[in-house]
Amino acid sequence: MRLFYLFIFLSPQFLIAGYYSTVDSLKTELEKNEGFKRIEILLLLSNETYKDQLNLASQYANEALALSKTHEDLNNQSQCYFILGKICQKKSIYDSAITHYKQAIELKIKTGNHNELAVLYENTGKCYSNLGEYETAGTFYDKALTIAHDEGDRISEARILSNFGYLSNTVGNFDKAIDYYHRALKISGTSGDNHLALIYQRIGSVYFNLRNFSKAMEYYKIALDIRIQNNDSKGIASTLNNIGNVYNETQEPDTALSYYFQALEQNKQLGNLNWQSVNLNNIGTIYKEKGLYDLALDYYFQSLEIKNEIGSKKGIVWTLSNVSTVYALKGEYNKAIEFYTQSLDLATEIGLKAQILHSFKELAELYALNNDFENAFKYSQQFIALHDSVYNEEKIKTITEIQTKYETEKKEKENEILKKNVKIRKGVQVLLIVIVTALLILSFMLFLLFRLKNKSLRKNKQLYEQEKRLNELALKNKEIEKQRLEELVYAEQKINSLQQGMIENKNRELSTTTLHILNKNKILLEIKNEINQISNETNAHTNSCKKINDLIEGNFVLDQDWNQFKMHFDEVYTGFFDNLMSNHPGLTQNDLKLCAYLKINLGSKEIARIMNITPDAIKKSRQRLRKKLNIEAEEDLVKYMNEV
Repeated sequence: MRLFYLFIFLSPQFLIAGYYSTVDSLKTELEKNEGFKRIEILLLLSNETYKDQLNLASQYANEALALSKTHEDLNNQSQCYFILGKICQKKSIYDSAITHYKQAIELKIKTGNHNELAVLYENTGKCYSNLGEYETAGTFYDKALTIAHDEGDRISEARILSNFGYLSNTVGNFDKAIDYYHRALKISGTSGDNHLALIYQRIGSVYFNLRNFSKAMEYYKIALDIRIQNNDSKGIASTLNNIGNVYNETQEPDTALSYYFQALEQNKQLGNLNWQSVNLNNIGTIYKEKGLYDLALDYYFQSLEIKNEIGSKKGIVWTLSNVSTVYALKGEYNKAIEFYTQSLDLATEIGLKAQILHSFKELAELYALNNDFENAFKYSQQFIALHDSVYNEEKIKTITEIQTKYETEKKEKENEILKKNVKIRKGVQVLLIVIVTALLILSFMLFLLFRLKNKSLRKNKQLYEQEKRLNELALKNKEIEKQRLEELVYAEQKINSLQQGMIENKNRELSTTTLHILNKNKILLEIKNEINQISNETNAHTNSCKKINDLIEGNFVLDQDWNQFKMHFDEVYTGFFDNLMSNHPGLTQNDLKLCAYLKINLGSKEIARIMNITPDAIKKSRQRLRKKLNIEAEEDLVKYMNEV
């Protein structure tokens, strides 16, 4: 009897034209029935409300599951898990969807009811793909493909090959993606034009990713022509959006906007909320790039409202990220941080590693721009940690890919041998043995997977505790480091203050010495002039005046004053003379004196009085010094000395 109800549930014709054709009539029948009949009605209600009332569909499926467990009805339990998986997948709760699908798969294998098993594997693969776990996604697609091929289901086989192509395109294996799509094309020639159009569109997307936009446009237009011929409104809207993406990338934003608006209008007529949100998001991006930030925000928020309505968590994550980017461009960093934090929280909830990594990076930059360096440091550390983790995972995935490729090739060879044996023997005995073996292996794999999952959970818990302790230690170390830095800054300020005082004292001494030399030479010059005048007026004391004159001249050339000046000068401008002699070894003692006087910014007349020569002689000395120093005539000699 239960198999009869199961058959009815799985029959699309019954769902359309059977006794329970509407939700209201199903609810009426639900009140009248108990036991197995009630389970089947609950499943029908769940399947019917799944179209537009996900929460209600979930309630019906959970009630059906509870009753199925009570009656130990394994077939209907698997159907309940199947529906719950689809609901979670539609809500973008991929981890939960995977759990439900695996439970449905396990029950179907246990009961020997392989109906819709390929669809379960395919849907599980899609969930893993959305989580970014492409290796695992490929494993489930491979299982689905094997079943579809063995059952001769060409439509499903082409669809799964196309999904393999989409997966390869996502991870950047473009050659492999093209190969899968062309294999799908060979099959799709007899499996429906709508799917054929999808494959052409996906081939266009490969060329789009390769930035071969002319080739991408060629395939998009082929897909569009097929969809127009088939009056495939939903497909037309999707292709129009992709064509808009090409024009956006080729710097034709206005043309891109035209296609996005066409796609939006088409999706509004279809009531396709998911694609409306995509179109609105793309329009917002165009306006953002044009610098029309308020207009961009308006379209992003429209997109976000629809995504919230349909529960597209993955879409919400990216749209929140786009909104944050606009606020950052406007300089409103607090709002940008608010929306990026929301995006990060949701990405963490559904396990989008790429977006989590992107959010850590952007939040670190936003906090830095907002002068909140503590949070900027925190998110940059989280970015580095996750980046290293992803990098290590990628290395493991690469190794696993090589192993998987080897095992796949080995399996293909074994299958060829098996097929030859089946043709020769013309029996089913070997086939039955293979099926039983496969079931045992699959059961063993599921057992291992369960054990690995538990082990992983325990390990994650330990890692969490360790990370928590490390964070506490890092916080304490940060406080200690902060205190130490404050002490170092205070000490450095004290040292700088003392050094500044010493420099000021030395400058005062140098100025005093220079002033003393200037005053002494000025007085000696005045005495010399007076003696020369007396000597000219009378010849009586000519010899005496000459002796006095010689004494004064001697005082002008004594090195005592220079040595005293040089001592003070070296204390203030340490290494000045050494640097000069190192760069210009041909300088004389008088050259060094002239350089020192220029360094302390003395004028030509002041230098002439100190060196007891005329200002014209000083001028000539400066010219000679320029040549020795290789300085152009227009270059400031004093400025050059200050830079030594």
